Amino acid sequence: MSDSDGWLAAHRDLLALGVLVAVLATWNLTRDPLVPGSYHLTANVLLTAVVLGVAGAGGLRAADLGLRRASLGSGFAYGGVVVGVVLAGLVVAVLVAPRAFRDDRVDVSLGRMLFEVLVEIPLATVMFEEVAFRGVLLGLLRKRLPTWPAVVVSALLFGLWHVDGVLHRHDGPGLAAAVAGTVLATTVAGLGFAWLRVRSDSLVAPMLAHWATNSLAFVVAWVRWH
Repeated sequence: MSDSDGWLAAHRDLLALGVLVAVLATWNLTRDPLVPGSYHLTANVLLTAVVLGVAGAGGLRAADLGLRRASLGSGFAYGGVVVGVVLAGLVVAVLVAPRAFRDDRVDVSLGRMLFEVLVEIPLATVMFEEVAFRGVLLGLLRKRLPTWPAVVVSALLFGLWHVDGVLHRHDGPGLAAAVAGTVLATTVAGLGFAWLRVRSDSLVAPMLAHWATNSLAFVVAWVRWH
């Protein structure tokens, strides 16, 4: 083996980390102007495969990604608790302040609501972001950093991931506050999701938690107003 081959073998995880960050940044900045909304689901599923390819190139195994079969039970247990807590909190909230759940986005058919919460959100958002951030990114960072510094870095990058979305949705005064609030909230969420990933040793736990926080408020609001 030549010196260059030896260097590449020793640093394959760092090279994969650089490629992953570049892929995520590029996709984050170009998906809205270049990819029609109706194709985001397909594009995110394909990009999940690309991200998993980067993981393989970086030397990550199933255990590094939180995908060990032996950890599935733990993942469902931790994730299930979060789903239950989120659902209980939403039910109490809708009973106490039902008008707070009035949103034009719930003015859709039952079929559309089910598609959103069972297909669109799980595949286009939850699967992609959890595989990318709590699976591959965190796995690569843990190759070089202790677990909790790696968790913090992954959470900060997850917070920055949401800046572009705010810029597209928000116009006018208060933009800086909206960006700061979104980054803070999603960084905290990233810390929580990463904690679940490490604690349960499974990517299933943050996937369920992420799905619950993204989907259940929509379901509860839809049921309340239909």
